[in-house]
Amino acid sequence: MREVCIISPVPVDLQHGGGGIRRFVRELVPYLSERGVSSTIIPLIKQPINSRVASPMLHVYFIVRAVATFRRLHRKRSFRLIHAQDSFYCGIVGVLASKMFRVPLLIHYHDSPFFRHSSMVSATKDPYYRISRRVIFPIEAGVLKSADYVIATNGFLGDFLRKQNIPEEKMSVIPMGVQMPAFQPTTGEERNRLRQSLGLQPGTRTIAYIGRLSSVKGLTALVEAFADVRQAGLDACLLIIGDGPQRGELESKADQMGVRDSVIFTGFRRDVAQLLWATDVFAYPSYAEGSPLSVLEAMATGRAILGSTIPSISEQVQHRHSALLVEPGNREAIGEALKELLADENLRKTLGDNARQRALEFYDAEKNFFKIGQIYERLMGPDEAAGPVRPAG
Repeated sequence: MREVCIISPVPVDLQHGGGGIRRFVRELVPYLSERGVSSTIIPLIKQPINSRVASPMLHVYFIVRAVATFRRLHRKRSFRLIHAQDSFYCGIVGVLASKMFRVPLLIHYHDSPFFRHSSMVSATKDPYYRISRRVIFPIEAGVLKSADYVIATNGFLGDFLRKQNIPEEKMSVIPMGVQMPAFQPTTGEERNRLRQSLGLQPGTRTIAYIGRLSSVKGLTALVEAFADVRQAGLDACLLIIGDGPQRGELESKADQMGVRDSVIFTGFRRDVAQLLWATDVFAYPSYAEGSPLSVLEAMATGRAILGSTIPSISEQVQHRHSALLVEPGNREAIGEALKELLADENLRKTLGDNARQRALEFYDAEKNFFKIGQIYERLMGPDEAAGPVRPAG
């Protein structure tokens, strides 16, 4: 069995827990195992830290520790490929290990710290943005050019790679995906049971957000817009699923706006697919994203989506075809879009059906893992003991 090393920015529990890169790796590892590829995960950090306040020397320590771990494990397992899960810290580890031990490097370009902060409102006034432009951006560009292959998760990042003169034969755009069988339609009876478990009244329209509670997600504007919806006389509830550093602030905002009794904070939940079926509208007014899995999950369940006009979401869904898209942070626009969706059942169904069809066509995880597996084969080379990479089913 061939061995690969996955460099992850965070620890990955292969049984359960976590979204984003954690979930991607958790689903990729068993897919590879079934096809004769064994994976070893090296996490860059072992517990969360605030990257804005952490000492640069601490990050240097994490990088050196990860390279040392790779060296020790490589002696035992003879890795055939390094798969780095970001283009900066993990990418740096990957470049060092690749050069030192002559192992091919694949970088998965999920997101960019430079683009994340440049997409924020007033980003140019943010000192972290200025640091990103002067320091992080050049380093990241160098890391990407040093890789043997780069996978971008959306067309926006793919275009950036082209601007960095990454040859077409050394890059692909492969979007994140969802396990479509996990999002099969539920029965009306099950939907009613889920709604009752959440304390939702039968006639109340439900808006859901799923993800981390942080300022980049645009949730303050969402709560304010929801208050406008309630003030307009619409019977609605806002379901905020997830946790994060902004939770207390959002709870206070809901109190301040007089809608605390209509905003439900569930905390972290594992039954996301089931919860989505209990809702009517999915709202994701984020300022900056790489390839948001929550939007793909909402698409897979055929929910009517309210998203922001940032490039990654605009690529996943199209305005008035499979979603309504508004400028992030625009309270008035978010509120008007929510009112339109809540008042028009036919619009919700049309947008939801189109979104699910797009998920089936472009964002099926098994199809996208097959494409990644082909890249693995190309970089690792043949192995008589292992069968070829085949699509599941």
